[in-house]
Amino acid sequence: MILALALLCLSAASLFIGVIDLTPSHLITGGAEQLEILLISRLPRLLAILCTGVGMSVAGLMMQQLCMNKFVSPTTGATISSAQFGILLALLFMPGSTLWGRALFAFGAALAGTWIFVWFIQRIPFKDAVMVPLVGIMFNNVISGMTSYLAYKYEMTQALSSWLVGHFSMVLRGRYEIVYLTVPLVILAFLFANHFNIVGMGRDFSENLGVPYHLILFLGLTISAMITASIVVVVGSISYIGLIVPNVISMIKGDRIRGTLTNTALFGAVFVLACDMIGRSVIAPYELPIELIVGIVGSILFIAIIFYRLKYGKKIRCIQASSDKKYESYGSREREENTVMQKNAHKTQAGLLLMAVLALGAAALYMLVNVDFENEKLFAYAMRIRAPKLFAMMITAFAIGGASLVFQSVINNTIVTPCLLGMNSLYMLIHTAVIFAAGSGSILAVNAKAAFGVDLLIMGTAATVIYSTLFRKTGHNVLYVLLIGTVLNSFFGSVQSALTRIMDPNEYDSLLADLVASFANVNSEIMVIAALVLALVVFALRKELALLDVITLGKDQAVNLGVDYDRCIRRLLLGVALFIAVATAMVGPVSFLGLILANLSRQLLKTYRHSQLILGSVFFGIIILVGGQLIVEQVFTYTVPVSVFITFFGGIYFLYLLLTERRRRGL
Repeated sequence: MILALALLCLSAASLFIGVIDLTPSHLITGGAEQLEILLISRLPRLLAILCTGVGMSVAGLMMQQLCMNKFVSPTTGATISSAQFGILLALLFMPGSTLWGRALFAFGAALAGTWIFVWFIQRIPFKDAVMVPLVGIMFNNVISGMTSYLAYKYEMTQALSSWLVGHFSMVLRGRYEIVYLTVPLVILAFLFANHFNIVGMGRDFSENLGVPYHLILFLGLTISAMITASIVVVVGSISYIGLIVPNVISMIKGDRIRGTLTNTALFGAVFVLACDMIGRSVIAPYELPIELIVGIVGSILFIAIIFYRLKYGKKIRCIQASSDKKYESYGSREREENTVMQKNAHKTQAGLLLMAVLALGAAALYMLVNVDFENEKLFAYAMRIRAPKLFAMMITAFAIGGASLVFQSVINNTIVTPCLLGMNSLYMLIHTAVIFAAGSGSILAVNAKAAFGVDLLIMGTAATVIYSTLFRKTGHNVLYVLLIGTVLNSFFGSVQSALTRIMDPNEYDSLLADLVASFANVNSEIMVIAALVLALVVFALRKELALLDVITLGKDQAVNLGVDYDRCIRRLLLGVALFIAVATAMVGPVSFLGLILANLSRQLLKTYRHSQLILGSVFFGIIILVGGQLIVEQVFTYTVPVSVFITFFGGIYFLYLLLTERRRRGL
């Protein structure tokens, strides 16, 4: 009753907030212009807001119930990113398509992405409360990487930006009616609410009660995907609604869908409407994209929910405890396997030697291909241009390869990457904010050393302060720290996307080059500073790095051997964040590179000695970066940065690892 009353009051107030003054008296007197504004703009906007709030909240509630996880939503389940990918395909293959044509592409892509996500989580070995959304976020990055690749290749980045940032400013009569699809879909969800509850209890339980598990699961996911796609096509991407609203209601009302569906829908509508009114009022007569407001408010609320469930959620505690046992048993298997691996030490050394030779070969090929040896000036010029690039790639390989392998060892999982810590998104936010506030001609945008100093200072400080605080607040629970890191990643991304949406298009064009990792123009002075910073971090963490082999045995074993486990984990994770910050500040964000390097090193070397694994990942990094840059320069003539290829193929490699992990563990 309270929610309904609040929604009614906010809806009435929303009609009279905008650039053009609209008052109840004007409507009563029958002014034609005022009535036209109401019918063409204000009322359609209000209806779109209500449909968005209700639809995204209900979609999130169903996904959480069907996946049996409170941290799953259209955002963390790759539904939104899949819909965006579908819109891009429509823009590429049907550039003259109507809104309904793009909606069909978004429907299909959203359905496919959601089904694939659920198919993945049914096959991964870890299904605890935290790992499932982390896998979803990684899968989300895969789809986003493919979207970015195609958008960059076909110069569709700015055209796609309208669907990357949620906003209601373009909602007018005649171009928003697709969101009305949420109404019958929500009604359908209500009719099958009890069936979704039963399916959420598991396959065996459902079949024993005579409920067709796969059919109801398919129906629920289809409803969620179609709701999300219809909203993304009209409004754009709005994160957190489907995550936050169901969690808040479940804390108050419980977990039964039929008992909470109405309250979830009402609270979702109130939440979105309130955020929209804030966005229209803060800098009136201008307005902030709702994605920015929801991203800020949603991040704070989501972190609060995590802390609440960490403190009071008995279910999650039990799941986490069982997860710890899994990790410990995994450590036991590692010890058994390590005995065998020691017998093959010579193979490991041979593998390292082979990678070293390939790395040297790649470096030599990069330096000497298409070089005029007869002309001394041209030869010297080529060396002067290529040597700094090669040095930058070697530093990047060392920073990302070493950090990624340490990161995976710390959390005992090989299918995650340090990009989840949020450093990539923070880097993009810093550069976007500089261009937005000071312009592309400012010293922080033009001077490479100044930009590097600002990046390193902000990212290093943020990593130290944020993650030290999170470790303390979460009781050194690494998985929860990682989950909060992904929330911050989304928060930084939301703010950055919002700024790009409202900034000058010419400034955006100058910014675009900084948001993609590139070795085209590197500053030798910056590289020297970066190398010194990395050396200092390694020196400061030398004791913890020497204990990595012991730490991976499990907490109990490490403590019994005299290791201050929590302190080591905390310092190592901070070191990882600093390493990624240095690499990102020097060349830009490179998603999935660490995932590729760490796993290739483990697969080839077949050892658990981290000194050898780290060295192997560095060699692999040099091979991939140098070889990729050589292809970019000699084949594609700088049209596509090497980071785009790494993101694309890294995403495919991640999916491969996700599927093979289950078979490797014998599950």
